[in-house]
Amino acid sequence: MMTVWTILSIVDWVLFILVGFSVIYIVAFSIASTKKKAFTYPSTNILRSFLIIIPAYAEDKVIVETASRMQDLTYPKDLFKVVVISDHHTDETNEQLNQLPVQNIIATYDNSSKAKALKLAIKEQTREYDHVVILDADNMVEPNFLEQLNVICENGYEAIQCHRIASPTRQTAVSRLDAISEEINNSIFRKGHINVGLSSALIGSGMCFNYQWFKKNVVHLSTAGEDKELEQRLLQQRIHVHYAEDLYVYDEKVKKSGNFQQQRRRWIAAQFYALSVMMSQISSALKPINWDYLDKTCQQAILPRLINIFLLVVLSFIVTVISPAHGIKWIVMTLCFFTAMYIAVPQYYKNRQTVKALFEIPKLIILTILNMFHLKGAAKKFIHTEHGE
Repeated sequence: MMTVWTILSIVDWVLFILVGFSVIYIVAFSIASTKKKAFTYPSTNILRSFLIIIPAYAEDKVIVETASRMQDLTYPKDLFKVVVISDHHTDETNEQLNQLPVQNIIATYDNSSKAKALKLAIKEQTREYDHVVILDADNMVEPNFLEQLNVICENGYEAIQCHRIASPTRQTAVSRLDAISEEINNSIFRKGHINVGLSSALIGSGMCFNYQWFKKNVVHLSTAGEDKELEQRLLQQRIHVHYAEDLYVYDEKVKKSGNFQQQRRRWIAAQFYALSVMMSQISSALKPINWDYLDKTCQQAILPRLINIFLLVVLSFIVTVISPAHGIKWIVMTLCFFTAMYIAVPQYYKNRQTVKALFEIPKLIILTILNMFHLKGAAKKFIHTEHGE
């Protein structure tokens, strides 16, 4: 019969292996992201056409400015079109949008979603384009954005994730942590992957796709994690996702912990749903081996970062108190995890303001844990994160 000590030892090692999987994955790609691998794109005289889609749900505070700024693009006007899917906006907002040189499509869904908006945008087009660009209602780009994107597209990439970065606006502690979190993801799940020859992760906006591919596949989107669905379809079809590290899309970060909780709830639910779908179809990735698909399946299985932090700190403390000898491995793994996080954070965020913002992490961890108990149906249900606050 096993003793209590033996049972505790088994539980300790099971937890260590489960948490360790996430840590090893993060450490490996954090190290890979340090490699300086500059992409050079040969210039081209060919100019392709672009359809820019901006889904907007109750974004009265930001959508008019975003649509107006699209007119600053220096790309030939006859080679791009801006489409706004206006969902649950006021009459005043729609009137302002109608006065701009954009196609303003008014949606009146009872159960709104970004997937529905994207499908509607494509359905309403009367001409074909070469590429489609997806932006959020609060995204901004430089005037020469399409010129740069056109050059990258001409190098044969069918799917591109641009570098989404925080807008240079006033930051709260929460928005700074949100911005840092996104840059960590850019390092690990995008740059680190590209550096070892794997596909970049998508992030929901700042994305560009071959128009014909998107038109064919967008009709299959059905959840609130449309970027996860797009990833799954791309990788299943063995289409590489490129990361354009030097092409920026500026994104407004959430400034309040309540919005942070809503956003993370949607992301966690979408991640778990994507994992279940990808696992159910993993056999198709084995013959021949589809490394991108297998890697993405593993990526969906890793723990949310704040949950990882909580488990590492708490378990390191508990195990070390019970048995210092068993606690050593937990302390080493915790140090490896935080070292990987430090490596993945851009140098310009390593300052005093960030240190102050770190005191918000315990509160955000609690909110993330609470989210874990409210995931039912969240992958299918649209959860709005308000911007412009």
